[in-house]
Amino acid sequence: KQWYQRRVAITAGDALLQFPNITTLYLHGNQLMSLNEVKRLSGLPGLRTLTLHGNPLEALDGYRQFVLGTLPSLKQLDFSSVTKQDRADAENWKKLCSKKMKMSKKKKAAE
Repeated sequence: KQWYQRRVAITAGDALLQFPNITTLYLHGNQLMSLNEVKRLSGLPGLRTLTLHGNPLEALDGYRQFVLGTLPSLKQLDFSSVTKQDRADAENWKKLCSKKMKMSKKKKAAE
């Protein structure tokens, strides 16, 4: 139920997504660039532990909040336990981003 992968890009056809019961996934030290790659991991409902540190996406604003908002089943991220405050921050981040998206869509529609 554990998967350790080096030098990987997460794609829809990745073998790991064929194992929805994976509980632990080590993806640290790869070249994951986009938070969209994290969205694909939502196909792993049993995922409890994830490491992504050492990837370029770790430097993006809202990285931790996005990951926890996208993968609410996580109990540990980057070797750090997920706290109640982390959950609250992730929820607030999600609401803020949703609000920004709506405002952006309204602005585009008005143009």
